Amino acid sequence: MELQNWTKSLFDLFSLKGMNAVGVTRGKGMLARIETVEQLIDIVTAIIFTCGPQHAAVNFPQYEYMAFTPNMPFALYQPMTEDFSVPTKDNLMPFLPPPHQASGQLSTTYLLSSFRYDKLGHYEQEFQDLAAQNLVIQFQQDLNVVELEIEKNNRSRLIEYNYLKPSLIPNSISI
Repeated sequence: MELQNWTKSLFDLFSLKGMNAVGVTRGKGMLARIETVEQLIDIVTAIIFTCGPQHAAVNFPQYEYMAFTPNMPFALYQPMTEDFSVPTKDNLMPFLPPPHQASGQLSTTYLLSSFRYDKLGHYEQEFQDLAAQNLVIQFQQDLNVVELEIEKNNRSRLIEYNYLKPSLIPNSISI
């Protein structure tokens, strides 16, 4: 009963017409009722992936790109030309934030993209249920295999991609 109530409340929330705050269509794939274990597995997997690996892959690379303010200034400080062109470096500088604003952008980006408070599949306390604890141990072992595979693949890459290494992915999005 609790599982079905949870599912219905999510379905009702996500079924509102329109878009959510980040522009994603609500209700995509959410069921009104869970009928099978496979459906529950799919929902829980989607939640874990979205709040852990997907968020890490989008959030943590921000600093490398945004630390150089001209790559992505948070705002422009001059009106754009009609043809959206910036013909020379000298013409670009007035569009960029002043040093104080650029420093704020750098600090904000660093704070948002550098803090990892825990690690995917690792929890503060052990589970009382031995079967659940064994599943957690198996999950951690599976994550170690994934980590080794990523490290192996990184050896043949020009630039390593570490953002999906399980040891660098938090269990969830922090707020």
